[in-house]
Amino acid sequence: MSGGDKTANDGGHGPSSGFLRLVDNFGRLVELPVLNAEQSQLLQRRMALLFDRRDRFLMKFRSTFDAETFEACRATRQNGAALTAQQLEDEALHLFALAQLTLTEGAETMGHLERTAGYAKALAEARGEDAVFVAMFGHAALIHDIGLLVVPEDVFARRGLVDSYESALIDTHTRLGAELIDAIMQSLDVVDGPLVLGRDIVYCHHERYDGLGPQGLAGKAIPYVARLFAIVDVYDTLRRRRPHRESLDHAAAIAAIRAGNRDGRAQFDPELLPAFIDCAERFDATFRAVVDPT
Repeated sequence: MSGGDKTANDGGHGPSSGFLRLVDNFGRLVELPVLNAEQSQLLQRRMALLFDRRDRFLMKFRSTFDAETFEACRATRQNGAALTAQQLEDEALHLFALAQLTLTEGAETMGHLERTAGYAKALAEARGEDAVFVAMFGHAALIHDIGLLVVPEDVFARRGLVDSYESALIDTHTRLGAELIDAIMQSLDVVDGPLVLGRDIVYCHHERYDGLGPQGLAGKAIPYVARLFAIVDVYDTLRRRRPHRESLDHAAAIAAIRAGNRDGRAQFDPELLPAFIDCAERFDATFRAVVDPT
């Protein structure tokens, strides 16, 4: 990865120096033992696309991560007052880079991420969460599929159902994504905050309340943010046309989510569904506002 022009001097502080630390930390991800050679090469190619133009990357970062985000980073820590502005910016920069890495999958993925971030904020507000949580949840939602970075692109381009090997590969994306975030958190010495929230979403958003998900977690053993995000992710999945099925309209998507908690099944936390129904029109408005390319 070239990292763009590295000659700019900001005295070791600010986004430019943060970018160099970011490239260094992300460069170590390709060496994680959990990745095989093919996955490491795929991740390296996608990072090269992201980091090739430093100035463009930092411009997008400055326009996306505002004071609200930094306040969310600070407010979620017990020792928030001891954190420097550079530490806060570094974490936000890494969170943004993880989200942008996911976007290298294509324009359709960008629409999915933008919508799910909007749904997440709407659902958190419907649950009565404070502004800091709402902002943090919305940004953390952007990295929920980071593990898909190491799933080959052609798996998702096929029409029809993928074979058992590819299905297993997709199922492992939650574990691989959590490993990527763990490595970033370790490099930043992070023990709580938005990245931790993002990790909970990444690892657990395919869990089912009845325990039939990939990790077998059930009920309140599933982190709260992942139980919230499970509704968000399924709604957008139902609204989008997939290679093996047509999309559902808003009413049909709501009916399908409700059906997930009938006949002795409990795909979702039943305590969260009323809030979803209350803000469902905001979900529909967000879906209509952010349209996938045709």
